[in-house]
Amino acid sequence: MEESREKLSSWLIELITQFRAGMAKLPEEDRKNAPGSLGDLTYPCQITVIWAKDPEFQIIVITRLRELQDKLIQICGPVDNVKLTERIENEATSYSTISSIGKDKTEDFLVGALRTIRKSLDPVHGLPKESMILTEMRISNDPYAAIWSVCGSLANLRVGEVADRFVREVVSASRPSASHAPREDVLLKGFGAYLYPSVWIGEIPKPRSFNQKLLGPGSWMPMTSSLANWTYKQEPLAVTMDGYIAIGEDSKPRALESLNQIGSTLLVLGKSLQVLREDDLGEATFTGTGYSIAAGPNSPEPWYLIDSEHLLPRRTLIPKEEMEKAVKWAETLTSDVGLRTLLLLFLEFHTHFSNNEHKQALVMGWVILEDFRIKNLWTQLAKKATSDKNRLNKLASWDVDRQLETLSLAHMLDEDEYDSLMRIKDARNETVHEGKEPAKEIVEECSGMILGIARKHIGTQLGKSLARL
Repeated sequence: MEESREKLSSWLIELITQFRAGMAKLPEEDRKNAPGSLGDLTYPCQITVIWAKDPEFQIIVITRLRELQDKLIQICGPVDNVKLTERIENEATSYSTISSIGKDKTEDFLVGALRTIRKSLDPVHGLPKESMILTEMRISNDPYAAIWSVCGSLANLRVGEVADRFVREVVSASRPSASHAPREDVLLKGFGAYLYPSVWIGEIPKPRSFNQKLLGPGSWMPMTSSLANWTYKQEPLAVTMDGYIAIGEDSKPRALESLNQIGSTLLVLGKSLQVLREDDLGEATFTGTGYSIAAGPNSPEPWYLIDSEHLLPRRTLIPKEEMEKAVKWAETLTSDVGLRTLLLLFLEFHTHFSNNEHKQALVMGWVILEDFRIKNLWTQLAKKATSDKNRLNKLASWDVDRQLETLSLAHMLDEDEYDSLMRIKDARNETVHEGKEPAKEIVEECSGMILGIARKHIGTQLGKSLARL
């Protein structure tokens, strides 16, 4: 085992040496493009290897950390496949290179690499006869880190050929051929996130063969498919089939508000979505030929990093036309400040309720009922009785108990609604003042009332919009 580790270590050192020798022959302008490649072995460089056997495969992590020595080689293994995950967790993730990148971030990419290798080593489809680098992916730009998945062992490859390929990739990046089409203009540059719970927008592709069914959704679901490019409040808006939504705002808070306005509209249209937080958002760039997206630290994983067996059952289907309708409605509905506030509060309420945070949901729900039902009815009743501003101010200061009793006696609340509001109010008081956990049924009752209020306000706003046409 030690001999094989030394052989691999020597091979990797030679790879770095030959790559740098090839780079030294390039013009200075070409050498500047090395950091853009996934085989950047310029100074300083460290290589970490996670090595499994029977069948043999390797996961290679390349880093360029100035705080660590150049040509540092760390090898975990070779280890039996059945013990690999334990060794990764107990040994590999504690290496200095992986600690510097970030343990959690690296683990996510290790999971993706292992799933790629697992598909390649599937005995039903035949094992690869030769060693090969299957995939190369970027983990991080700052610090630079890349990950390769390898079937077999790198030491079985010709080191000179691998080094030459990496150098050619640098040259190719710096010298696009004359036949290349000009780069398209950027259609959108801003922020985006995956909608949650996970959705699929448009028609879900279906397997076209038995082989695809066996391989799972990853073999027939498009990984990078932009569904539509719309606008929202004069800003470009892009949506992908796997539920990523981005808006061309240069301000993260403004982007967050706009995306949650669309999410809240989808909610009242019957799609059970949750509020996006600032940590869910990442930078997004869309062009005419593709896109580059980065999920925030708390964003749910894209579908291709999720176990394919659970892909379809956990997704909500949103037809494309319904998504487009939600975008148009959100633009109209949120032009009214009050309705915009109501929709966003309802989205917050629903998020707490969906996560079984019944205390938070009830407190938030009562705020909505007070401000958008009781207060509105009380203002209507008071204005019927008097137009004197001083008297209106006095009436506005009445506590909610008196308001509810008066509204009931004035027949502005029917008996059922009055009873519901009293139950919810009493449960809210017990939660706030005594810390009691409210019954789920009470929070569900509150949710139903809020949805009815929201839809009533939506009808009013849409009626105003039609009247202006």
